[in-house]
Amino acid sequence: MLIAVALDDEGGISSHLGKSDCFAVYEVDDEGQRLLERRPNPHAESCSGHFRPGPASEGCGHHDTEPAGGPKRGAWIPPVMQGCSAVIAGFVPPPARQVLRSVGCQPVLAAPGGDPEAAIVEFLDGNG
Repeated sequence: MLIAVALDDEGGISSHLGKSDCFAVYEVDDEGQRLLERRPNPHAESCSGHFRPGPASEGCGHHDTEPAGGPKRGAWIPPVMQGCSAVIAGFVPPPARQVLRSVGCQPVLAAPGGDPEAAIVEFLDGNG
């Protein structure tokens, strides 16, 4: 099974899926977990600095409407999460959750800044 973890610039769990620097993809099996690769987040630069005030559940403001003729909301997610059964992040906006689930990738919330490998263990133990 492959599990992706959204990483911040210090290597901890990112506070927001779309603003993560990259995704660490781990292979998890009966023998444990091992880092396979880091996948870049093509959305991070376009999402940077667009947070509006208010609760985290409001997300970042530029996702409220799609630009005319622009890419479909969340179009960057399927190629980045290809093959992953789950993705761990501090926050996953509702539209991204929907896209993730449509491609068979379970969104999992974990404490921002936390240890990615510990979060995977918690998720697999049913605590994530």
